[in-house]
Amino acid sequence: MLLLITFIFFHSVNYLYSFSIPKRTQEYSVLFSSDIPLFKQHPIFKKQLPHINLGIFPTPIHKVEKFCDCADESIASHFNLYIKRDDLCSCNKNLLTQKPIGNYVLRALEFLMAGALYNNAKEILTMGQINSYYVPVISSCATNTNLESTVLLYPEKTFKNITPEEIQNILLTLKYTTNILYFHSEALANIELIKIGREYAQKNIITPYLIPFYCQDTLGAIGFVNAAYELQEQIQDNIINEPTNIFINLENPAFIAGLIVGLRISGIKSKLWAVKIDACYEKNITQKIFEYITDLNESLANLCPRFTKVSFDNLNFNIISSTQQVKNIVTKLIFPQENLLIKDEKNKIAISFLINLLSQEENKNITNLFWFTNYAEDISLTTTQISPNKKIPEQLKKYLALAQQKKFYINI
Repeated sequence: MLLLITFIFFHSVNYLYSFSIPKRTQEYSVLFSSDIPLFKQHPIFKKQLPHINLGIFPTPIHKVEKFCDCADESIASHFNLYIKRDDLCSCNKNLLTQKPIGNYVLRALEFLMAGALYNNAKEILTMGQINSYYVPVISSCATNTNLESTVLLYPEKTFKNITPEEIQNILLTLKYTTNILYFHSEALANIELIKIGREYAQKNIITPYLIPFYCQDTLGAIGFVNAAYELQEQIQDNIINEPTNIFINLENPAFIAGLIVGLRISGIKSKLWAVKIDACYEKNITQKIFEYITDLNESLANLCPRFTKVSFDNLNFNIISSTQQVKNIVTKLIFPQENLLIKDEKNKIAISFLINLLSQEENKNITNLFWFTNYAEDISLTTTQISPNKKIPEQLKKYLALAQQKKFYINI
């Protein structure tokens, strides 16, 4: 309920929740001009939707040749499994690039950050768990677009249970975020968010601009409508045959909804399977996805009267659960070009579950695509400098001490 109230306050300021975006000026058009696949197919959207380039797209598609740490490594030859490498969209391996850190979340932020710039915001505001990978990605995008960032953090795990990857997320948050506010619970963080929302709504000013919780927003979901058109271009270029099945982790209902809408309006007939990893997912997750599909249908139709809404009778979508025990966890995928070491636990489980599913006889000789969503490479190199003038909440300093002990970064 608190989160709902928060969104009401902030979206009364942001205006973008209902897509009431005024016509773009020439200056705006030059600043945000971009030939993304969605705009190529629907030029009218280019005139009405804010967008900036943050990631490196299209992300490559690699065919899996072999699995490591799997009981039967030969099963890779029994079926065609391809990986959509959204872990490469920020190209962190080349530290000379000026691209922000990130993963598939950049697809949403290309629209959300453009919304902030379009509204002349000087600062963005977001919130999330202290160990979340969403938060540092959002803050690095703000840095990349010369915006300040304020983040309201709250704990999710106990200090003893935190993983090395989550420590890296915290370090990246400290590096890229301008102002960090720490709260002992999500409820307290929401209360502060409401206070800030009231203050700026009363003043009728746009700064700070809210990047919603986990980027769950209809505008951000359009990034995944565009992702489907990106895949369509790769199919047309014979990089991959049209997949029979597409699998993706069920993390963000807005992102799943965007991908469903994009697949259907682009004409791709693949069935989309959202892989549910955690048993603690909300029971109404399917309803949330449907609500975002409805919002996307209405919003895109308002922008383009000729837009054909996606029928709920033709979604070709399902949710599958991998909460049962997976016996053989895959930790590495072998491609012709390179090896992909999978560090993220959710992707490990999802891919392992998928391999077990696809090894069945009826799934041989069909093309399957797994949409890899998290960053996989070692991002610790990007955390080598945290400003000595950074005001760090006392509750976070223990993570810095642990990071120094583990040698995650060099200097503060």
